[in-house]
Amino acid sequence: EEVLFDQLNVKWSKMFGLPLAATVGRQDIRLGEGWLVLEGTPLDGSRTIFFDAARLTYDLKDVKTQADLIYIENHANSSYYIKPFNDDHVDLVEQDERGAILYLSNKSLEKTQIDGYFIWKHDSGARSRNARATEGDLYTFGVLVKGDLTDHWKYYAEAAPQFGHKNGYDISAFGL
Repeated sequence: EEVLFDQLNVKWSKMFGLPLAATVGRQDIRLGEGWLVLEGTPLDGSRTIFFDAARLTYDLKDVKTQADLIYIENHANSSYYIKPFNDDHVDLVEQDERGAILYLSNKSLEKTQIDGYFIWKHDSGARSRNARATEGDLYTFGVLVKGDLTDHWKYYAEAAPQFGHKNGYDISAFGL
């Protein structure tokens, strides 16, 4: 079928001599355990999972914390940014989407990781050929806690309330 770039980005590490990195372009983004942020292109199956995004990562080593600020802009049309070779018009997402994520991850407690995040997602309503598009804005706040109880027992818990509107309806949800 068609061939497309799954990864195509530029990364600048240690920006201005700081523990700051920027990655701009097509990239995989998996936050936490991948419960809410993992798959940027769900309509093409397991072929790709990328996001078209700009990501800033600040590493605060003294307090064992990493902060990520991410802007994402994915389009349903696979040729929006980079035309695939032998373009077969395979859609990547249900509608044009953009969003922002603020993600903080702390490992200062022994054998424990605590993450907190805020996600904003906007669906534009411009839809793909094969899916019913949605339009609206969703806001998600979340916390993740995971760690080791013993050498053989681990735990993981994540909770995230979500609110906003979609297709003219109010949304209020909670995931655990």
